[in-house]
Amino acid sequence: MASEKNGQEAMDTDTTGLDTNLYSRQIYALGESAMMNLRRASILISGLGGVGVEIAKNLILG
Repeated sequence: MASEKNGQEAMDTDTTGLDTNLYSRQIYALGESAMMNLRRASILISGLGGVGVEIAKNLILG
């Protein structure tokens, strides 16, 4: 049984800090080192209109 903290289930994380339940398919396909590189990555999005801003927001939050 998963323990709960602040009303949310505890994440199943390994030593890298990745949520293995959430990212299991990406870790399998890309590998753990690629996922760590993605986690540390920063991006700049520029030149977006009204629809582009909503799409970018949904990508960031989802």
